[in-house]
Amino acid sequence: MTASAAAHLRRIDVAGKSTLGPIDQERPDLGYIRIAEFVIDDRYQRPLTEAGWRTISRIAADFRWSRFSPALVAPLPDGRFAVIDGQHRIHAAAMRGIDKVPCMMVDIDLTEQAQAFVGVNDQITRITIHHVFRAAMAAREAWAVQAKAAVSAADCKLMTSNASTASKQCGEVYCIGLIKQLVTAGHGQAVTAVLKALKQIDGNRRVPLYSDYIL
Repeated sequence: MTASAAAHLRRIDVAGKSTLGPIDQERPDLGYIRIAEFVIDDRYQRPLTEAGWRTISRIAADFRWSRFSPALVAPLPDGRFAVIDGQHRIHAAAMRGIDKVPCMMVDIDLTEQAQAFVGVNDQITRITIHHVFRAAMAAREAWAVQAKAAVSAADCKLMTSNASTASKQCGEVYCIGLIKQLVTAGHGQAVTAVLKALKQIDGNRRVPLYSDYIL
């Protein structure tokens, strides 16, 4: 590993945070389970709507194990497993002809299963378009590279995180979704031209000129 790569790595560090002590719970088991052994409990699970099937189809179309986090399941008395979290990606795996998927198994009753379902889905830290852009740049995805290049060519900066209105500066471009849409459609040169024009006419350095509704 190069020194430049190592500079971007950080350890898990909770120093200075309140410690809560160990939990008195059995550790879950990890392993592969056959998809044929899974069931969906409709008493707490989401139904598969048209939107859900579109999500499943997208996952299946570009299925990669690197994007498949282990499913959370609970063993049932009849030997099968209730899927608490992961039904979309499990369905996608089945569409790709995969018969076993990695799982984390927790031995809990129906009440705890439902509570786990709520907890898993309620405690998700939602990623923003800025997080997506930063990761896409690290992966050297074409749209991200083109978007950054189009904005940089105008001596502006495509931002990798959001900021408060008061701290935003002239030339900082935050509307990543719009820029992605434009460069993907082949309008990268137009993005550069418009940003250059804005900088040339903007003697008062007005930050709102670089917002999505103006661009």
